[in-house]
Amino acid sequence: MPAGVWEFPVYLPRYAFSPRDVARAGDIWRALQEVAVDASSEVGWTPMRYRAEQSAFVVRRMVVLHRREIGYGDPIRACTGLSRFRRETLCTREIQLHTDRSSAEPSISLESAASADIRCTQHWVHVSPSMRPARAPVALRDAFPVAAELPAATELPSPLERLGSTDQGRTRWSFTFDTWHAWMDPLAHVNHPVYVDWCDEALSRRLAILKVDPCLVVPLGESMTYKRGITARQQVTVKTRLFGVGIAEEDPHCVHLEHHIYVGDDLAAHGTTIRTLKQGDLADTLADCAG
Repeated sequence: MPAGVWEFPVYLPRYAFSPRDVARAGDIWRALQEVAVDASSEVGWTPMRYRAEQSAFVVRRMVVLHRREIGYGDPIRACTGLSRFRRETLCTREIQLHTDRSSAEPSISLESAASADIRCTQHWVHVSPSMRPARAPVALRDAFPVAAELPAATELPSPLERLGSTDQGRTRWSFTFDTWHAWMDPLAHVNHPVYVDWCDEALSRRLAILKVDPCLVVPLGESMTYKRGITARQQVTVKTRLFGVGIAEEDPHCVHLEHHIYVGDDLAAHGTTIRTLKQGDLADTLADCAG
């Protein structure tokens, strides 16, 4: 592999899979986080070293595309490297997950990005112990060479139809809950993949009203931009809106959902999920639940 690029196997635990035996989107995000942790550990920056040196990275934005669902038992290999490290504070990591069960050849190449089952771009910010942006120490910067010839950053496709101010486009729904102490990660806030769980729960609750099994939902893509951390026993509200339908030449029946996640009146994160159904037309299904 080229300098600055790492490849290794990835394992998903049994609890990462839905009743259809396919990995949930949030658990794919957890696997992608582990890939970043493992790649960092490969160059000597383990979680314990970050803690000892009072250094940390947090996710500012993350984008994921799903080419196909990952089933339980699928062999998975990751390919990852940094595409940018700016102002000694902001770094961008590209990740591919491959599950080609038809090939006995374990090695993958950067040129195979388009055929990857999962493509991801993570935008990280180095922070101080007070969780404010800060320059990474020299030893840390030197450990992460920027790799040449990495694929372009992952971005979500635009919808075929934007709903704008139509009845569907104006339809919003929300739910509110308190965060648990048991949800806190090593930095004492809600870990970033959990936000994807909340967004999918918003859609699942909507489908349950229509007597549609939420397990039939298939993830096609999602992005999340983080504004502030969320800690234990804070009241969170997830507000969701359907804003687009379809992807050119792929799935004309999928939906694009916009999510805003609030702590009280403060926006903590906003994101987009693109979802379809294993069976049925998700756009028509949600149209039946307008209002």
